[in-house]
Amino acid sequence: KEWEDATCPICMEIPHNAVLLLCSSHDNGCRPYMCDTSYRHSNCLDQYKKLSGRGGGHGMGESLDLMCPLCRGKVVGWKVVEPARRHLNCKSRNCAQESCGFTGSYDELRKHARCVHPFARPSDVDPARQRDWRHLERERDIGDVLSTIQSAMPGARILGDYVIDEDNDDQEDEGDDNDFPGDD
Repeated sequence: KEWEDATCPICMEIPHNAVLLLCSSHDNGCRPYMCDTSYRHSNCLDQYKKLSGRGGGHGMGESLDLMCPLCRGKVVGWKVVEPARRHLNCKSRNCAQESCGFTGSYDELRKHARCVHPFARPSDVDPARQRDWRHLERERDIGDVLSTIQSAMPGARILGDYVIDEDNDDQEDEGDDNDFPGDD
């Protein structure tokens, strides 16, 4: 089954209380299952929306401007797949508190968090991690732009904000030496 080896793309754990993101590549097999837990746990879906700069919206039919964390296609919504949710909730994972060694199913983790960590909020975003995440996103975006330019203009050189297409420069230089007005 598609959810047997599912891993949340945010926390890289087994997704608890999972939702299936519906992205533009869904018909091509992209199936990102993500945790939709409370603030006592990883709370990945909510954090993903916040880090992406969007706070609201739940479920199908909502207007979203999110990118799929797997294929980077547009996310058009998410849905609960009950058989997948039940299956994934039975799998064990670690407590969200970094200093805690407890492991259990989703129900066991919920009870553990209420009893042992009643005031903990592991889903609060660490500012240093948020800064690092945004830096990685910017680097990824720059890499995408460079890749697009290099595939569209294979011989081009990129210098700062400029793209120099050396193939076209050679062809243009072979023409008239009067390239600029007033150079007669």
